[in-house]
Amino acid sequence: MSLLLPQGQHPGCTKEACAFGELYPACSSTGGAVRRQQDSLASHDKFIAKFGLPFVLLSDPDGTMMQAYGAFGEKLMYGKKVTGTIRSTVVIDPGGTIIKHWHPVKDAAAHPQQVADFLAAR
Repeated sequence: MSLLLPQGQHPGCTKEACAFGELYPACSSTGGAVRRQQDSLASHDKFIAKFGLPFVLLSDPDGTMMQAYGAFGEKLMYGKKVTGTIRSTVVIDPGGTIIKHWHPVKDAAAHPQQVADFLAAR
């Protein structure tokens, strides 16, 4: 399984990525792999090194994949409509079927445990 986590390098996103890093052994033991999309490959390499993440980060600089999964578009930020990344997570089975989609993710800090619990229950 793969998890698609469209995120930027903001405090909430960083907390979420690091929490997924801590939970990665549990997620990967159920066949899960964490992927993060956005920004350049060089930016992802720096992010992985800085936070010691044990997973690969995908790059989707033109946002094609993010838009396909509803992870980029209009949203409310501090009461104003803006266009940008919508925090969400998609679990995709090995055959390419979406089996779970959290859209949008409201609590970046608690969300990785929700995903780990979902994967463990499968």
